[in-house]
Amino acid sequence: MESHSMGKKKKKLFWLPAISPVISVIISTLIVYLTRADEHGVKIIRLFKGGLNPSSLNQSEFNSPHLSELAKIGFICAIIALTEAVAVGRSFASIKGYNLVT
Repeated sequence: MESHSMGKKKKKLFWLPAISPVISVIISTLIVYLTRADEHGVKIIRLFKGGLNPSSLNQSEFNSPHLSELAKIGFICAIIALTEAVAVGRSFASIKGYNLVT
């Protein structure tokens, strides 16, 4: 049974669809660690230097022939992100019992 449908059927498990990706990452990390997958070619990051990445604004080229393509891709990604945000908002609203106008 999918976590999404289980979260809809049992109201107490509404958080399950939201936490499923994190659980997937934790389980896969444990499998890599327990099977010693690094000895079989899986790359493992041992030391991670934290902090912010340096700015790359000086490398931007606004006269590129691919600029219109980039703008289209950015617009599509923004629409997808907005759709996801609305879906999450509607999910929480339905859990709280709010009436939504479609």
